[in-house]
Amino acid sequence: MKISEKIGNQGIFEVRLSLYSDLLATGKNGKVTNLTGKGNVIFIRLFTSHFDSLDNGEYVFNFSNNLGTFKDPQYILGWDASDKQVRWTFIVSARMEVNKDDDYYDILLNGVDEFGNTVQCVYKGILMYPD
Repeated sequence: MKISEKIGNQGIFEVRLSLYSDLLATGKNGKVTNLTGKGNVIFIRLFTSHFDSLDNGEYVFNFSNNLGTFKDPQYILGWDASDKQVRWTFIVSARMEVNKDDDYYDILLNGVDEFGNTVQCVYKGILMYPD
C-alpha cells in the first residue's frame, strides 16, 4: 500500500510495506483506519522537491547523517489483532531500492531498528496517489 500527498512543489511520499501477507492495513489521507491479521507495517515518509513521483533508484537514510531524504519518524508498527496490541519500533537506518516499470513498483527495504534488529520488507504493486 502506498499513499502520497503533494503540497505545493514539494512531494510527500509515505510508503507502507507489509512484512507479512497476513497483515492488512487500510487507510485514508495517510492515516491507518483499520488493521487486521498479525504482522508489521513499515511507515517511511520521504520529503523531496526533485520529483513528483517515487522514481527508480536507491534511497538511504540514517539518523546520524540526517541526509534530509527521509523525515522523522521512521518506524515499524507491529500489530497483533488477537490481543489488540500495537508495538512501535523506530528504524535508525535503512536502504530502500525502487524499481519502477510503468506504474508497477518493486520496492525492497533493508534496515536496522533501534534495538539492532534487521528490518526487511518487500512491496510489489501499483502505488496510488490521492487527488
